[in-house]
Amino acid sequence: MLVHKLFTRLATSSVLICCTVIPAVNAAADTDGILVHCVNSGSGSCQDSHATIQDAINHAETGETVLVGAGTYTENLTLNKSLIIEGAQFGVDARGRVASESIVTAAAGTLVTLQTGCAASLIDGFTFSGASRGIESTTGPINSITVSNNRFVSFTGSGLFLNDIGADITISTNLIDGSAKTTSGDLLHLDTDTFNGMWILDNWILNGATATGIFVDGNRNV
Repeated sequence: MLVHKLFTRLATSSVLICCTVIPAVNAAADTDGILVHCVNSGSGSCQDSHATIQDAINHAETGETVLVGAGTYTENLTLNKSLIIEGAQFGVDARGRVASESIVTAAAGTLVTLQTGCAASLIDGFTFSGASRGIESTTGPINSITVSNNRFVSFTGSGLFLNDIGADITISTNLIDGSAKTTSGDLLHLDTDTFNGMWILDNWILNGATATGIFVDGNRNV
């Protein structure tokens, strides 16, 4: 079903729209007493500390939170469980933001790969810089994923490439800047799957002369 309002031009323009929707993540029964996992974070909520974001993800259980402090993290991440992952600018609109950032970067590949189990996750408050793609799904479903308040910059392929079936996905208040794009794919690319509920709200999707801003592949439903 069509559940979003979408005003788009080519990738040289801005996109968009309405209001932010933040989902509740269903918490599983905790087995170790740790609900908040931290990477370089001074938050008083921290219950343990990890050297890398991936290590924090690996130790977190479904429904738990990973807090990532400001800094640069050279990692290609895999998310295969439902988590709340908050960068230093969690809750702060990425459009025009100039602030101390949690920067995830790599020379190649995908910065965050979404896999089966990640449904209902929240990714909020990061800068994803470099590599070929910022966030890509490779297995699903990716139901109720929320990607909010993130900056996608310096990628050569796509900022977000969603390649698996999903319902009620929210992409809101992000900056997706294709200025460095050189390869195939589009800034926000919805591949050959059905998306029954896609909320694309209040994003800046711009630049990238070799691509469109938002691309829906084939005759699939969005």
